[in-house]
Amino acid sequence: MLLTEWLAIRYDLWGRYAYSSTFTPVLPGGMPLPVVVAWGTIILLSYWVALSLFGFICQLGGIAIPATSSTLVRVIISLTASSVAVGFDLVMDPVMVKIGHWTWKTTGKWYGIPSKNFVGWFVTCSLAFIMVFSIIDPLHPLRSPYFASSVQWLFVGICLSLMIDLTLDAIKMRLIGPAIVGALTLAVVGAGVIFLMMF
Repeated sequence: MLLTEWLAIRYDLWGRYAYSSTFTPVLPGGMPLPVVVAWGTIILLSYWVALSLFGFICQLGGIAIPATSSTLVRVIISLTASSVAVGFDLVMDPVMVKIGHWTWKTTGKWYGIPSKNFVGWFVTCSLAFIMVFSIIDPLHPLRSPYFASSVQWLFVGICLSLMIDLTLDAIKMRLIGPAIVGALTLAVVGAGVIFLMMF
């Protein structure tokens, strides 16, 4: 992921952008440390949300977690996690640009952000997840005794908390599109959570 970010900065893979000089500390290669932390946080949370959704669906359907993950399951978890990550960026990127952490020199329709940035997020995340999950079984935590239902709720709760924070920032900044995306995400996930709590 970090290699992709470095290549994106150096070769404008997903459009030209530049980080603010006040967005520090900056690591060798021009990446601010907060970006590295954000990447890691979003990737990890996106995986755990995808894993939790899979676990919830299995619980709801009375389906046992398979002993080994098929290629299809690995791809589904990868694509679900990547979609969650892109959902974060649709809200986060306009907010961070408005704050002034970075600027886009290649403009686009989504609040000045080019659509290929989001395509880049999806492709990068999908490839990374698929490569990792070809080596590591993504469902392994669901088979572990410590990964109880309460742990699944914890990760979904953290994800929702971050999305609430970003959505409130978007509302304060009058970024209507990101605010709507954030609110719809919260509404859909919230409805799913309420539905699951009924069972």
